[in-house]
Amino acid sequence: MNPFTPSPLELETFLTPQRVTILQIISIAIALSPLSFLFVIVILTSGSVPDEITNTQHLETLQSLSLVTVALCMASYSLLPVIPKILSRKNEPQRDLSERLNDAAELEKVFKAYLSKHVVTLAMFEFPAIFGMVVCLIGAMNGVLSSNPLYWYNIIPAGILLVYVALTFPTKERILTTIRQRFH
Repeated sequence: MNPFTPSPLELETFLTPQRVTILQIISIAIALSPLSFLFVIVILTSGSVPDEITNTQHLETLQSLSLVTVALCMASYSLLPVIPKILSRKNEPQRDLSERLNDAAELEKVFKAYLSKHVVTLAMFEFPAIFGMVVCLIGAMNGVLSSNPLYWYNIIPAGILLVYVALTFPTKERILTTIRQRFH
């Protein structure tokens, strides 16, 4: 068990609306990045007429990039349980009982560890989402999406990111629950 265990009142007082807002802004910004790509892709494909003869080279490029999207998803999602923990570990309060830091400094470390883990987790969802949207953008610019709508599946990682952000959107209660679970 960690030598520093914050009381519920300490956590409640420390987690100000400004700290919660920081996490919410980060979540919204990361969720909106693939949506901006989607907006451009829809505009590019809305006026185009499906071309019966799609350039084979464009089709092969989109096939290869789509496979990379799948590989990135598999790699990123399989590393989700490990990477955020490793990268946020340096911010966790780790001191022996003889060393005494004040509670505010310890709570700051707890919050930074939570923030680090949250941002890294979102980034691991965002990377394949953005890559998939870029693949769709390339397909829209080459006319492949109009003639082969199957390649729209590259937006699935963006959908997964949006669902994750919606399900884990940081509220004060959700953050407090997560931090409390860390110490008990």
